[in-house]
Amino acid sequence: MAVAVLQRTDGRVLLAQRLPGTPYPGYWEFPGGKLEAGESASIALARELDEELGIQIVRAAPWLVQRYAYPHADVELNFFRIFAWRGEPRGRMGQAIAWQAPGAFDVAPLLPANAVILRALELPPIYGISMAEDLGEDVFLRRAQVAIADGLQLIQLREKSWPVERLRHLADRLLPIAQAAGARVLVTRHWRCSSVARECTGLPRLCSARRYGPKACSAPRRATTARSSHERRSSGSTSRCWARSRRRHRIRTRSRSAGRV
Repeated sequence: MAVAVLQRTDGRVLLAQRLPGTPYPGYWEFPGGKLEAGESASIALARELDEELGIQIVRAAPWLVQRYAYPHADVELNFFRIFAWRGEPRGRMGQAIAWQAPGAFDVAPLLPANAVILRALELPPIYGISMAEDLGEDVFLRRAQVAIADGLQLIQLREKSWPVERLRHLADRLLPIAQAAGARVLVTRHWRCSSVARECTGLPRLCSARRYGPKACSAPRRATTARSSHERRSSGSTSRCWARSRRRHRIRTRSRSAGRV
């Protein structure tokens, strides 16, 4: 199936209510539908949005793929971020539609397959990855502080070769800086079984990450700003945040990538 996450400039996304006579009638979902024979996901999405909402896609990007087992069927959902379109969305098939703010949806119930997507929408578009091993802890923390002051909201501690106690010490120094600005600090799967990490929320593409400490922390992969996870457009490096470029497979996931603090 091809599914659209239409997002306005105010950040709100569009949900549509399922019609009577369909599985899960009355549930809310992101608009889209099944692929017909010979269709690609992008072509199917364009057709579905025209049929269901009366709009034409202008600017879009593939985002996440979610597989979900419903009682009536196993589905593979190909989510696209839609950033620009022609026309005003309306329920052409009689379905209700609603613009909702990520993290503050007031329509219910929501289709269960959308849970991961809802969490993903709450993530900031850019995150950093730590590189304290290369820079030294003091230099990394100074760069992290500058990046957070410039608006970075998510940093991932990713010092894989470090023992738990050394990572804990770094986290203890970084957390006050991040929490003071409302940012979050994450720890990767490498530390899943350690006492350093606790359950982390809202990380569908970083589902291996955990939260350190009693509150949501913040800080992304190895440093500071990198790329927008929404449009996959590379951003320029910032002199205060980037130390050096990472190999592609080290800084990129399917839907987001990051620089280093």
